[in-house]
Amino acid sequence: MAFRLVKFTPTGQAAAAYSSGDSVGVCSAVPNLVDVSGGACKLESLAVIDKSNQKLGVDVYFFDSAPGTIVAANAAFDIPVASGPKFLGKVVVAAGKYETVGASNLAVAQLLAADLNPIILKAAAGTKTIYCTVVSRGTPTYGAAAVSIQIGVSDV
Repeated sequence: MAFRLVKFTPTGQAAAAYSSGDSVGVCSAVPNLVDVSGGACKLESLAVIDKSNQKLGVDVYFFDSAPGTIVAANAAFDIPVASGPKFLGKVVVAAGKYETVGASNLAVAQLLAADLNPIILKAAAGTKTIYCTVVSRGTPTYGAAAVSIQIGVSDV
């Protein structure tokens, strides 16, 4: 069983104050998260890297394809009704999961398989890409491109 670790930064993140429920960046493609076209993988770990050291909770939503109308960065997150079937799962990263690493103002929240309900991420036919949206669950002030996600998956 192959294991892959993929890191991405949601596109469109601006240095700004966010409200709870706002999209941090826009829904972003995570290419090659799935090993074969139209295949699936199991989410094994998820880390949130917060370079602004805000240490506030986020929700990470997964989709098999881009969910219709893309919510603008720093705007209230909403899933269009027609995009409901594209939804694959959600990971809640609580504020209490963060710890500051060194003096670099870097906060990291790490979730391992034991913290996650089993989530199978299945790509749409003809692609190896999964789409991901990060939603703020607090009122942080992030710097530009301050939030990155690292995802660990295994083949199923």
